[in-house]
Amino acid sequence: TYDDLVGARGAWAPLSVDPERLAVLLYTSGTSGRPRAAMLTHRALLANVEQNAEVEPPMLTPDDVVLGVLPLYHVYGLNAVLGQVLRQQARLVVVDGFDMEDSLSVIEDEAVTVLPVAPPVFAYWQAVPDLGERLSGVRLVLSGSAPLSPELVDTFTGRTGIEVHQGYGLTEAAPVVTSTLRSAHPKRGSVGAALPGIELRLVDERGEAPEGEDAGEIELRGDNLFSGYWPDGDDGPDAQGWYATGDVGFLDPDGDLFLVDRVKELVIVSGFNVYPSEVEEVLAEVDGVAEVAVIGAEDPRTGETVVAYLRPSAEAAGDPDALTARVREHAGVRLARFKQPTQLYVVGELPHTGTGKVAKGLLRAGQRRRSGLLES
Repeated sequence: TYDDLVGARGAWAPLSVDPERLAVLLYTSGTSGRPRAAMLTHRALLANVEQNAEVEPPMLTPDDVVLGVLPLYHVYGLNAVLGQVLRQQARLVVVDGFDMEDSLSVIEDEAVTVLPVAPPVFAYWQAVPDLGERLSGVRLVLSGSAPLSPELVDTFTGRTGIEVHQGYGLTEAAPVVTSTLRSAHPKRGSVGAALPGIELRLVDERGEAPEGEDAGEIELRGDNLFSGYWPDGDDGPDAQGWYATGDVGFLDPDGDLFLVDRVKELVIVSGFNVYPSEVEEVLAEVDGVAEVAVIGAEDPRTGETVVAYLRPSAEAAGDPDALTARVREHAGVRLARFKQPTQLYVVGELPHTGTGKVAKGLLRAGQRRRSGLLES
């Protein structure tokens, strides 16, 4: 019976697992713009857990209570949070999604001391009048998965007295690469220095080290790196173990990293990657859409939001409202909510380069200026 099974005494049998065996497939988009499954081995996951554990002052201790608001299907929630909690034998309070008021109630009721969150949380909490009092038991806030504006950090710290530590990471690195906890003197706008056991270098377009503090593409090496993309291990680290991230940054003399750009066209909504090519393919399925271009725009709550420009077919040009309604309905069925465009513009023409590609730089500039360059 079940009772007999539970009551039976057994001998402890340690499980021997090949560290190079595949542990998990986590979908990301690498540098190609198409969703791909990153192959993370037991070695990669455990290496990053240990790299985080070696940071001083420690991110987590056995006495900490950690808010588990980040989804466990995302590498940040899975390994940077859950992995660290298990490693340090801390306590994790798992909540089902983020709600501005409910999250603060959980933090108070459960005496939460460490908050790993995504940047949009700071914008939502700005509306809370007694924020400092409600977070009075919190000792550390960790922000990752997307850029966080220095202005939001200043406002939050000014109201609560809690220092926000940031980092840089990616799914392929399981995920944490740098942290401001590793900086001798954390600097405004920096994402910190590399974790122990992670090598970081910058290369220019010739594959050489940039001069001085010039920016370059970020390359990584360490046991935490993935083994390429499923199923064949393509586009993983090179023969010397270096992985080109596609992100651009510069290092100051102290070894602190500053991000200046990301993979071209990537949109980060509430910490989740949205690649325009995927959204464009879905919107192009709608009858009446002759051409579509998708870009990102700044958003005060989610960091960035998805914006779509539509060139209608001759038959649909006379009724742009009907076209946008069809597009919204189709996107609601085919795309996750964070990938759905929040702004739609029907335009007579899209700008193109000399080689026939849509000149998205012009669209982004026009979006920022909010000029009359494109119809709406």
